Amino acid sequence: MANTYIEYTGDGSTTNYSFTFEYFEQSEVKVTIDGANTTAFTFANATTLSFTAAPASSAKIRIYRETDVSNLKATFFPGSAIKAEDLNDNFQQNNFAVEEIREATWDTDTETIKSNETWVSNDNLIATTAAMDARFSAFNGFSCFILETCIHCSGSSD
Repeated sequence: MANTYIEYTGDGSTTNYSFTFEYFEQSEVKVTIDGANTTAFTFANATTLSFTAAPASSAKIRIYRETDVSNLKATFFPGSAIKAEDLNDNFQQNNFAVEEIREATWDTDTETIKSNETWVSNDNLIATTAAMDARFSAFNGFSCFILETCIHCSGSSD
């Protein structure tokens, strides 16, 4: 599995931090320090960031990729030539985005979803409690439209 981020702990003196993940544009490489976004860095080279000031001792530094998927890298038109490079770029852009989603949402060690929310489930449904509460509060006392037994209601749904 490809890594789309790397984490470091600041020591108060180091300003250069390297990473190994691929990216298309420098603007797709992002950094947080102690959870806060920062742009106080430049590229020393293609795989090393140089911070304008050394992150504080014990600061959690996260360097990650956030692929821009708002536009395809290449667009094809009827009658135009299709280049392998353009196809590869489009597939790579999609692959990068899928890798980022997977790393943000799936814990491969425990084979579980990464979430700060409480989840509920039965044989037919899985959702966060917040999502379920929002859906059922919209019914405002009306009977549920979920097959079999509703986890928020007593008895069967209609």
